[in-house]
Amino acid sequence: MKQIQRVGFTLVELLVVIAIIGVLVALLLPAVQAAREAARRMSCSNNLKQIGLGFHNYLSAHRVFPYGAGYNEGNCRGGSSPPLLGHNWRILILPFIEEQSLFDKIPSVALASSTPNNATQRFQLRDLWAPLPQQKAILPIYYCPSETGPQLKTDVQVNYWAAGPTDGIAAVSSYRGCAGNISHWGHGPAVESCGLCAGGACPCDTGLHATVNGGSHFAYCQRKDKSLGILTGYPNALKVSKVIDGTSKTILVGETYYAPKDYTVEGCVEVAHWMAPWCVTGTVYGINMSKAQGATGFLTGCGFRSQHTGGSQFLLADGSVRFIEEAINMIVFSAMGTYAGGETITE
Repeated sequence: MKQIQRVGFTLVELLVVIAIIGVLVALLLPAVQAAREAARRMSCSNNLKQIGLGFHNYLSAHRVFPYGAGYNEGNCRGGSSPPLLGHNWRILILPFIEEQSLFDKIPSVALASSTPNNATQRFQLRDLWAPLPQQKAILPIYYCPSETGPQLKTDVQVNYWAAGPTDGIAAVSSYRGCAGNISHWGHGPAVESCGLCAGGACPCDTGLHATVNGGSHFAYCQRKDKSLGILTGYPNALKVSKVIDGTSKTILVGETYYAPKDYTVEGCVEVAHWMAPWCVTGTVYGINMSKAQGATGFLTGCGFRSQHTGGSQFLLADGSVRFIEEAINMIVFSAMGTYAGGETITE
Protein backbone atom coordinates (compact mmCIF):
# COMPACT_ATOMS: atom_id res chain seq x y z
CA MET A 1 0.00 0.00 0.00
CA LYS A 2 1.36 3.38 -1.05
CA GLN A 3 2.00 5.82 1.80
CA ILE A 4 0.80 9.42 1.36
CA GLN A 5 3.45 11.98 2.40
CA ARG A 6 2.08 15.10 3.99
CA VAL A 7 3.95 18.36 3.26
CA GLY A 8 3.77 21.09 5.89
CA PHE A 9 5.33 22.83 8.85
CA THR A 10 5.55 21.59 12.34
CA LEU A 11 4.47 23.94 15.09
CA VAL A 12 8.08 24.53 16.09
CA GLU A 13 9.07 25.41 12.53
CA LEU A 14 6.13 27.82 12.24
CA LEU A 15 7.11 29.57 15.45
CA VAL A 16 10.71 29.88 14.25
CA VAL A 17 9.55 31.47 10.97
CA ILE A 18 7.31 33.91 12.84
CA ALA A 19 10.18 34.83 15.15
CA ILE A 20 12.50 35.46 12.18
CA ILE A 21 9.88 37.65 10.49
CA GLY A 22 9.44 39.59 13.74
CA VAL A 23 13.18 40.19 14.01
CA LEU A 24 13.35 41.36 10.38
CA VAL A 25 10.43 43.75 10.92
CA ALA A 26 12.07 45.10 14.08
CA LEU A 27 15.29 45.68 12.14
CA LEU A 28 13.60 47.26 9.12
CA LEU A 29 11.09 49.48 10.93
CA PRO A 30 13.63 52.05 12.17
CA ALA A 31 15.09 52.22 8.67
CA VAL A 32 11.63 52.81 7.19
CA GLN A 33 10.87 55.47 9.79
CA ALA A 34 14.23 57.13 9.15
CA ALA A 35 13.52 57.15 5.42
CA ARG A 36 10.13 58.73 5.99
CA GLU A 37 11.62 61.39 8.28
CA ALA A 38 14.32 62.10 5.70
CA ALA A 39 11.60 62.67 3.10
CA ARG A 40 9.67 64.93 5.48
CA ARG A 41 12.83 66.86 6.31
CA MET A 42 13.55 67.32 2.61
CA SER A 43 10.00 68.59 2.07
CA CYS A 44 10.45 71.00 4.98
CA SER A 45 13.71 72.21 3.45
CA ASN A 46 11.91 72.78 0.17
CA ASN A 47 9.29 74.87 2.00
CA LEU A 48 12.03 77.10 3.35
CA LYS A 49 13.62 77.41 -0.11
CA GLN A 50 10.29 78.51 -1.56
CA ILE A 51 9.87 80.99 1.29
CA GLY A 52 13.36 82.26 0.50
CA LEU A 53 12.38 82.80 -3.14
CA GLY A 54 9.35 84.72 -1.89
CA PHE A 55 11.57 86.97 0.21
CA HIS A 56 13.95 87.67 -2.65
CA ASN A 57 11.13 88.35 -5.09
CA TYR A 58 9.71 90.78 -2.52
CA LEU A 59 13.17 92.31 -2.22
CA SER A 60 13.40 92.74 -5.99
CA ALA A 61 10.01 94.42 -6.10
CA HIS A 62 10.35 96.69 -3.05
CA ARG A 63 14.15 96.96 -2.65
CA VAL A 64 13.82 96.06 1.02
CA PHE A 65 13.02 92.95 3.04
CA PRO A 66 9.54 93.01 4.62
CA TYR A 67 9.32 93.88 8.28
CA GLY A 68 8.86 90.85 10.52
CA ALA A 69 6.35 91.41 13.30
CA GLY A 70 3.28 93.48 12.64
CA TYR A 71 2.18 94.72 16.03
CA ASN A 72 4.11 97.34 17.97
CA GLU A 73 3.34 99.11 21.21
CA GLY A 74 2.97 102.87 21.37
CA ASN A 75 5.83 103.49 23.79
CA CYS A 76 8.32 102.12 21.25
CA ARG A 77 7.05 103.91 18.17
CA GLY A 78 8.58 107.33 18.78
CA GLY A 79 6.99 110.74 18.31
CA SER A 80 5.54 110.12 14.84
CA SER A 81 3.22 107.39 16.16
CA PRO A 82 2.86 105.27 13.02
CA PRO A 83 -0.29 103.13 12.92
CA LEU A 84 -0.61 99.81 14.69
CA LEU A 85 -0.56 97.10 12.05
CA GLY A 86 -1.48 93.45 12.22
CA HIS A 87 0.34 92.19 9.12
CA ASN A 88 3.45 90.04 9.42
CA TRP A 89 6.15 88.81 7.00
CA ARG A 90 4.16 85.67 6.16
CA ILE A 91 1.32 87.86 4.88
CA LEU A 92 3.56 90.34 3.08
CA ILE A 93 5.30 87.73 0.89
CA LEU A 94 2.05 86.02 -0.19
CA PRO A 95 2.01 87.66 -3.66
CA PHE A 96 5.53 86.32 -4.21
CA ILE A 97 4.75 82.68 -3.35
CA GLU A 98 1.83 82.44 -5.80
CA GLU A 99 -0.82 83.45 -3.25
CA GLN A 100 -1.90 86.80 -4.66
CA SER A 101 -5.60 85.94 -4.48
CA LEU A 102 -5.36 85.13 -0.77
CA PHE A 103 -3.39 88.32 -0.15
CA ASP A 104 -6.09 90.37 -1.89
CA LYS A 105 -8.73 88.97 0.48
CA ILE A 106 -6.91 89.99 3.66
CA PRO A 107 -8.07 93.42 4.82
CA SER A 108 -5.48 96.09 5.47
CA VAL A 109 -5.93 96.22 9.21
CA ALA A 110 -4.55 99.45 10.64
CA LEU A 111 -5.53 101.34 13.72
CA ALA A 112 -3.93 104.76 14.07
CA SER A 113 -2.99 105.58 17.64
CA SER A 114 -2.40 109.10 18.89
CA THR A 115 -2.12 107.86 22.45
CA PRO A 116 1.00 105.75 23.03
CA ASN A 117 0.50 102.49 24.87
CA ASN A 118 -3.28 102.77 24.77
CA ALA A 119 -4.60 99.42 25.98
CA THR A 120 -8.11 100.03 24.61
CA GLN A 121 -6.78 100.58 21.11
CA ARG A 122 -4.56 97.51 21.35
CA PHE A 123 -7.57 95.35 22.15
CA GLN A 124 -9.51 97.03 19.32
CA LEU A 125 -6.83 95.78 16.96
CA ARG A 126 -7.15 92.28 18.39
CA ASP A 127 -10.90 92.40 17.89
CA LEU A 128 -10.44 93.46 14.25
CA TRP A 129 -8.33 90.39 13.53
CA ALA A 130 -10.27 87.80 15.53
CA PRO A 131 -13.06 86.96 13.04
CA LEU A 132 -10.97 86.90 9.84
CA PRO A 133 -11.71 83.69 7.86
CA GLN A 134 -8.29 83.86 6.19
CA GLN A 135 -6.79 82.52 9.44
CA LYS A 136 -8.16 79.14 8.38
CA ALA A 137 -6.38 79.16 5.00
CA ILE A 138 -4.24 76.04 4.72
CA LEU A 139 -0.82 76.91 3.31
CA PRO A 140 1.39 73.81 3.05
CA ILE A 141 4.42 76.03 2.36
CA TYR A 142 4.16 77.28 5.96
CA TYR A 143 3.84 73.83 7.57
CA CYS A 144 6.55 71.25 8.17
CA PRO A 145 5.41 67.66 7.37
CA SER A 146 7.11 66.45 10.56
CA GLU A 147 4.61 68.39 12.68
CA THR A 148 1.94 66.43 14.53
CA GLY A 149 -1.46 66.27 12.86
CA PRO A 150 -2.99 68.52 10.19
CA GLN A 151 -2.13 72.18 9.73
CA LEU A 152 -5.65 73.31 10.59
CA LYS A 153 -5.95 73.07 14.38
CA THR A 154 -8.93 73.33 16.67
CA ASP A 155 -9.02 75.02 20.06
CA VAL A 156 -6.22 77.41 19.07
CA GLN A 157 -5.76 79.82 21.97
CA VAL A 158 -3.82 83.02 21.40
CA ASN A 159 -2.64 85.04 24.37
CA TYR A 160 -1.44 88.58 24.83
CA TRP A 161 -1.02 90.82 21.79
CA ALA A 162 -2.04 88.48 18.99
CA ALA A 163 -5.55 88.18 17.67
CA GLY A 164 -6.99 84.71 18.04
CA PRO A 165 -9.67 83.11 15.87
CA THR A 166 -13.15 83.60 17.29
CA ASP A 167 -14.02 79.90 17.07
CA GLY A 168 -10.55 78.64 17.97
CA ILE A 169 -9.94 77.14 14.52
CA ALA A 170 -6.89 78.32 12.57
CA ALA A 171 -4.04 77.10 10.39
CA VAL A 172 -0.71 77.16 12.20
CA SER A 173 2.79 77.86 10.93
CA SER A 174 6.08 76.02 11.43
CA TYR A 175 8.35 78.95 10.62
CA ARG A 176 9.31 82.13 12.47
CA GLY A 177 11.39 85.10 11.41
CA CYS A 178 14.67 85.95 13.10
CA ALA A 179 14.66 89.28 14.96
CA GLY A 180 18.19 89.05 16.34
CA ASN A 181 20.09 87.89 19.41
CA ILE A 182 17.55 89.49 21.71
CA SER A 183 14.76 88.10 23.83
CA HIS A 184 10.99 88.16 23.77
CA TRP A 185 10.55 89.73 27.15
CA GLY A 186 12.88 91.73 29.34
CA HIS A 187 11.93 90.52 32.79
CA GLY A 188 11.50 87.38 34.81
CA PRO A 189 14.05 84.62 35.45
CA ALA A 190 17.19 84.73 33.36
CA VAL A 191 16.32 81.52 31.53
CA GLU A 192 13.09 83.12 30.37
CA SER A 193 14.64 86.46 29.44
CA CYS A 194 17.71 85.11 27.66
CA GLY A 195 17.43 81.34 27.53
CA LEU A 196 20.79 79.64 27.03
CA CYS A 197 22.47 83.05 26.78
CA ALA A 198 21.70 83.67 30.45
CA GLY A 199 24.80 84.01 32.58
CA GLY A 200 26.90 85.60 29.85
CA ALA A 201 27.01 82.65 27.44
CA CYS A 202 26.37 85.18 24.67
CA PRO A 203 25.10 88.76 24.36
CA CYS A 204 21.54 89.38 25.49
CA ASP A 205 19.77 92.58 26.44
CA THR A 206 17.51 91.99 29.46
CA GLY A 207 16.22 95.55 29.74
CA LEU A 208 12.45 95.92 29.49
CA HIS A 209 11.15 97.64 26.34
CA ALA A 210 10.97 101.30 27.29
CA THR A 211 12.82 103.47 24.77
CA VAL A 212 13.06 103.83 21.00
CA ASN A 213 16.63 102.54 20.82
CA GLY A 214 16.73 100.21 23.80
CA GLY A 215 14.99 97.37 25.52
CA SER A 216 14.74 93.73 24.64
CA HIS A 217 11.21 93.36 23.31
CA PHE A 218 12.16 93.30 19.63
CA ALA A 219 8.66 92.88 18.22
CA TYR A 220 7.64 96.34 19.37
CA CYS A 221 10.66 98.62 19.48
CA GLN A 222 12.29 100.53 16.65
CA ARG A 223 15.71 99.57 17.89
CA LYS A 224 18.85 100.57 16.03
CA ASP A 225 21.65 98.54 17.55
CA LYS A 226 23.83 95.53 16.83
CA SER A 227 21.44 93.09 18.48
CA LEU A 228 18.92 93.26 15.65
CA GLY A 229 18.05 90.61 13.10
CA ILE A 230 16.57 91.24 9.66
CA LEU A 231 12.93 90.64 10.61
CA THR A 232 12.05 93.02 13.43
CA GLY A 233 8.89 95.01 14.14
CA TYR A 234 6.99 97.40 11.92
CA PRO A 235 8.00 99.74 10.30
CA ASN A 236 11.59 98.47 10.04
CA ALA A 237 12.21 97.22 6.49
CA LEU A 238 15.83 96.50 5.74
CA LYS A 239 17.86 96.98 2.56
CA VAL A 240 20.10 94.07 1.66
CA SER A 241 23.10 96.43 1.61
CA LYS A 242 22.66 96.81 5.38
CA VAL A 243 23.40 93.12 5.97
CA ILE A 244 27.09 93.73 6.53
CA ASP A 245 27.62 90.42 8.35
CA GLY A 246 26.93 88.66 5.05
CA THR A 247 23.70 87.15 3.75
CA SER A 248 25.19 83.64 3.82
CA LYS A 249 25.86 83.94 7.57
CA THR A 250 22.67 85.66 8.70
CA ILE A 251 19.47 83.79 9.65
CA LEU A 252 16.28 85.02 8.04
CA VAL A 253 13.72 82.34 9.06
CA GLY A 254 13.87 79.21 11.19
CA GLU A 255 11.62 76.38 12.29
CA THR A 256 9.23 76.21 15.19
CA TYR A 257 6.33 73.87 15.99
CA TYR A 258 2.88 74.10 17.48
CA ALA A 259 2.48 73.17 21.14
CA PRO A 260 -1.17 73.46 22.21
CA LYS A 261 -2.56 74.70 25.50
CA ASP A 262 0.06 73.97 28.13
CA TYR A 263 2.98 76.34 27.61
CA THR A 264 4.32 75.50 31.07
CA VAL A 265 5.54 72.24 29.55
CA GLU A 266 6.61 73.23 26.04
CA GLY A 267 7.12 76.90 26.73
CA CYS A 268 5.91 79.98 24.84
CA VAL A 269 2.51 81.57 24.68
CA GLU A 270 0.30 80.37 21.86
CA VAL A 271 0.73 82.68 18.91
CA ALA A 272 1.19 79.97 16.36
CA HIS A 273 -1.46 80.58 13.69
CA TRP A 274 0.05 81.81 10.46
CA MET A 275 -1.43 85.32 10.59
CA ALA A 276 -0.42 86.05 14.19
CA PRO A 277 1.48 89.34 14.47
CA TRP A 278 3.99 87.87 16.93
CA CYS A 279 5.79 85.58 14.47
CA VAL A 280 9.47 86.23 15.16
CA THR A 281 11.98 84.97 17.67
CA GLY A 282 15.62 85.37 18.66
CA THR A 283 18.84 83.37 18.78
CA VAL A 284 19.36 83.65 22.54
CA TYR A 285 17.21 80.68 23.47
CA GLY A 286 19.06 77.87 21.76
CA ILE A 287 17.69 75.36 19.27
CA ASN A 288 15.11 72.93 20.69
CA MET A 289 15.70 74.52 24.07
CA SER A 290 12.48 73.36 25.69
CA LYS A 291 13.16 69.76 24.68
CA ALA A 292 16.93 69.38 24.75
CA GLN A 293 17.64 71.25 27.97
CA GLY A 294 14.47 70.27 29.81
CA ALA A 295 13.63 73.93 30.35
CA THR A 296 10.07 74.94 31.11
CA GLY A 297 8.52 78.29 31.75
CA PHE A 298 6.78 81.30 30.32
CA LEU A 299 8.93 81.89 27.23
CA THR A 300 11.48 79.09 27.05
CA GLY A 301 9.84 77.46 24.06
CA CYS A 302 9.61 80.66 22.02
CA GLY A 303 12.93 80.08 20.31
CA PHE A 304 13.67 78.06 17.19
CA ARG A 305 12.77 74.39 17.51
CA SER A 306 11.69 71.51 15.30
CA GLN A 307 10.36 67.97 15.30
CA HIS A 308 13.53 66.82 13.53
CA THR A 309 16.09 64.95 15.59
CA GLY A 310 19.13 66.88 16.78
CA GLY A 311 18.49 70.35 15.42
CA SER A 312 16.44 72.57 13.17
CA GLN A 313 16.43 73.92 9.61
CA PHE A 314 17.08 77.58 8.83
CA LEU A 315 16.68 79.84 5.84
CA LEU A 316 19.64 82.18 5.50
CA ALA A 317 19.39 85.63 3.98
CA ASP A 318 21.05 84.51 0.73
CA GLY A 319 18.20 82.04 0.13
CA SER A 320 20.10 78.91 1.15
CA VAL A 321 18.76 76.40 3.68
CA ARG A 322 20.93 74.85 6.36
CA PHE A 323 20.34 72.29 9.11
CA ILE A 324 21.92 73.56 12.34
CA GLU A 325 22.51 71.16 15.21
CA GLU A 326 21.10 72.01 18.61
CA ALA A 327 24.59 71.55 20.09
CA ILE A 328 25.93 74.57 18.19
CA ASN A 329 28.06 76.96 20.23
CA MET A 330 25.66 79.59 21.57
CA ILE A 331 28.02 82.49 20.82
CA VAL A 332 28.09 81.41 17.17
CA PHE A 333 24.33 80.85 17.02
CA SER A 334 23.68 84.18 18.71
CA ALA A 335 25.90 85.94 16.15
CA MET A 336 24.04 84.32 13.25
CA GLY A 337 20.89 86.12 14.37
CA THR A 338 22.25 89.61 13.72
CA TYR A 339 22.80 91.33 10.37
CA ALA A 340 25.27 94.02 11.50
CA GLY A 341 26.78 92.70 14.71
CA GLY A 342 30.28 92.59 13.29
CA GLU A 343 30.97 89.19 14.87
CA THR A 344 33.42 86.72 13.39
CA ILE A 345 31.78 83.34 12.80
CA THR A 346 34.34 80.56 12.64
CA GLU A 347 32.11 77.48 12.82
